Order: sequence, then structure tokens, then C-alpha cells
Amino acid sequence: MRTKAPSRSSRGGFVILEAVLAVGIAGIMITGVSLAMRNITRLGYQSKREAVVGRIIANELQLVSTKPRITEGRLPSKLIKEWEIEIISEVTELTDVTNQDGAILNRLFEIKVEASWWEDGGYVTRSAETWRHADLYAR
Repeated sequence: MRTKAPSRSSRGGFVILEAVLAVGIAGIMITGVSLAMRNITRLGYQSKREAVVGRIIANELQLVSTKPRITEGRLPSKLIKEWEIEIISEVTELTDVTNQDGAILNRLFEIKVEASWWEDGGYVTRSAETWRHADLYAR
């Protein structure tokens, strides 16, 4: 008995089905890659901002803490326009601080620098602080 060879029309339907499947799989892969690239870009920007904020806070903390004369109070805020970051520095005199021998430490100040910016629908804040004696850089 002789078997019939598949006709051109039945083979054509299978080829079209393969082509549709290939296009569908390629679309899914392209969507996945584009989402991954978007997330990588966003994370890269966030990590760069974190590094910049860390350097800004460290520089401001050093600037405030190395002034020859230090007084208690809040310094005028600064705005870093490029990154839209607001910097607030505050100096507070510490009282009732003693060393390990029980001696009272006079004229000791706490210096706190705080950076805040708007991100993802809310304010994000980072800060750093240090202590310093009032006469540390006096001449």
C-alpha cells in the first residue's frame, strides 16, 4: 500500500505555527531583557547617589568639625542643586560627659550632618556625626 505524502498546505500550517511560537518566545525574551536593563540602570543611579551623598556628608562633617571656633547651634542649610540634596549641620554642646576616670569633659561638642532628598515618593535621610573639643583647633 502506498502512503500519501503530506500536502503542501499541511506543511505550511506547521511552519506558520513554528514562526508564531518563535516570535512569541523572542518577544518574551526581549521584554525580560529590557526590564532587567531598566532595573540595572535604576540600581546604578541609586548606588551612585549613595556614594555621592556619603562623600558630601563626609566633606561637610569635616568642614564643620575643623573650624577654629565652634559654637552651639544650627548652621544654615545648603542645597546641592545637581543632586537635589539638602544638607543640615547642627552643633550641640554635650554636658555631663565623663571619661573612664570619672573626670568631667567640658566644652565637648557633638556635630551632626544630615542629608535629605526626595526619592520614590518620600524623603530619604542619611546622617553622620562626630564629637569634638571646642579648643581642638584654637590658636
